[in-house]
Amino acid sequence: MPELSVLEDLTGRDYLSFSSLSTYSDCSERFYLERVASVPQEQGWWLPAGTALHTATEWLDEGTYLSAELAWADAWRDTLARLDTMPTKAAGRATKEFPNKEDKDYWDAKGTGFIEEYLKWRTLKFEAGWSWLEIDGKPAIEVPVEAMLGTTKVKGFIDRVMVSPDGEVVVMDLKSSQREPTSIQLDVYRYLLAENYGITASQGTYYLFRKGSTGDLKNLTVSNQWLQHYFSTAVRGIEAGVFLPNVGMLCGTCGVREFCSVFGHPPALHSLQDITDEQ
Repeated sequence: MPELSVLEDLTGRDYLSFSSLSTYSDCSERFYLERVASVPQEQGWWLPAGTALHTATEWLDEGTYLSAELAWADAWRDTLARLDTMPTKAAGRATKEFPNKEDKDYWDAKGTGFIEEYLKWRTLKFEAGWSWLEIDGKPAIEVPVEAMLGTTKVKGFIDRVMVSPDGEVVVMDLKSSQREPTSIQLDVYRYLLAENYGITASQGTYYLFRKGSTGDLKNLTVSNQWLQHYFSTAVRGIEAGVFLPNVGMLCGTCGVREFCSVFGHPPALHSLQDITDEQ
């Protein structure tokens, strides 16, 4: 049996996804609590909602479904059925229509509309001369990617890869969050696409469900050497046990807040057994 790497021994995975890298970068104590100690997490409604939005649009883009309403209804039902427990946290602001913020009632009411807006956006794009990139004869939808960045294995899925009217390859990620990201995610996808399929994407963008459109096209210029540095530095920190809390706006929606050292627990360098014994 092959020997486990230190990263795999700590997290159960011998690779980093961009999501896990982002978590470590944003708050490394949260990374520890979620992915090393595996403490129980208080779930937010935005997580299954984001999953259902991705599933419904994937079905529509692949042609499995033709109706936005039916695609959302089935994706939302199936996503909720797979949950072990119902989420308890809701994001957004309380309104007269949704006094409990963006909970299940909100997504029950709004989900179909988000998908309908996506279909309108897609129709306009295709009419303007855009198309899906084809990989191995199939549209580039939820493209699996895996490659080494220096000494770090990186894995993920690229939501969509499109071709602009002037022939530029564009990687795209779908976002249900309120704000457009300012991360290097699209540059990471550019690298992984080239490594896996020999395809060079010069630009990237985010589709924003809240706006029903994409943000600005971004030139993907972050060097491979810098990406290697970013990932390898994160791995060194994880393997060295460097887990620091980062207090900020996101603490209110953090699913592991009750275990955080800032909010009452001792520093996070405990085993899961130590933490649960204290309760």
